[in-house]
Amino acid sequence: MKPGRVSAFARAARACVLAAAVLGTGASPLLAQATGKIEGRVRDQAGAPIANAQVVIVGSAFSALTNPQGYYFINNVPSGTVAMRAAFIGYRAVRAEGVRVLGGQTITQDFALQASTVLNDVVVAALVASAGYFLLGTTRTDAALAAVATALTELVGDLPGALLRAPGGEADWNVAETIGHVSNARAGLALAAAKAATGSWPSDAPRVVPGIPGPPRADRASLLHRIDRSQRIVERSARTVAGHETDPCPLDHPLVGRLRCGEWFFFAGVHDLMHLDQLHGLTEGAR
Repeated sequence: MKPGRVSAFARAARACVLAAAVLGTGASPLLAQATGKIEGRVRDQAGAPIANAQVVIVGSAFSALTNPQGYYFINNVPSGTVAMRAAFIGYRAVRAEGVRVLGGQTITQDFALQASTVLNDVVVAALVASAGYFLLGTTRTDAALAAVATALTELVGDLPGALLRAPGGEADWNVAETIGHVSNARAGLALAAAKAATGSWPSDAPRVVPGIPGPPRADRASLLHRIDRSQRIVERSARTVAGHETDPCPLDHPLVGRLRCGEWFFFAGVHDLMHLDQLHGLTEGAR
């Protein structure tokens, strides 16, 4: 997930948090090269705008989020030909190849996303349950994140072996690296919340969440093991955080900043679902 600003996630019971959306980019201008601007709109299959959709230039730090009208722009893009991707939870990610950027000019690249019918029920149920965790101070999020872990396990189990080395929809990672990243991130966020809730945050622990890929050559068995291990960490951490959902946590994420302990579980669920949707789109495209 690339740096930017994020607005409160519209479909999630206002439980959480996330701050206001930015329409800019996460990269500095490259003064030595001519640059251009990319703008456009992200809509659903009926033509309705999609707010807070993420639009990225693949393999770079350039990204933007759409406004309530579905509009985005990215400034200071070096001239040349790029690939772009638009994604939003509950929809299949769309990729645009061969987008030509001309120095000093603005080009338009629109995206039309189709709802991911297989995942929509999972998305809604998990987000509502995660929101309930924060609002009610219960461990209901366990069931939500367990459902996502089960869906991820089933998807990985069905993946064609060759697809593990294919581009994974996140920067220049392959699918194995993306799955490893998801497993590490969900476990790491939950563990960080538990450490903060118990006052045992290590003084030398990093406070910024890094976006680190998993092993590029991981096989199916090792990825399934990582998912299972991550869920066990999530469950233990959720029991620890119960009753401490509003306690502060020193962890910072480039996308959403600093959240409270319970809110990290909500964010972990959103992060899981975004990547699950991406992976589902890749498997559908491979059939």
